[in-house]
Amino acid sequence: MLLPKGIDIITFAFLNEKHLYGFFGYPESIRVPPGENKIYIHYTRYGYNAFFCYELNVKPKEEFIAKSKTKGLKVSLWIENNVSNKPVGKPCKYDK
Repeated sequence: MLLPKGIDIITFAFLNEKHLYGFFGYPESIRVPPGENKIYIHYTRYGYNAFFCYELNVKPKEEFIAKSKTKGLKVSLWIENNVSNKPVGKPCKYDK
């Protein structure tokens, strides 16, 4: 199935289990404290929604950006360091 090129919307849903949804929806940028953090990213395209969870160890004054790539119905999402442009963090481990 071919879909027309769409707009990917990446926002932040949770930071360390704290819900970030506010009056204007999910924020497009957040400040993350230094140390170990869990970041839940909300991804939207054509009305389809997905949540991705990443564990990230943040050093003071580091900056990151969430990026995505779509191919058909497959979505890849990752977090990159703004200086090195290298992926950082790892997907969260879920308890059964």
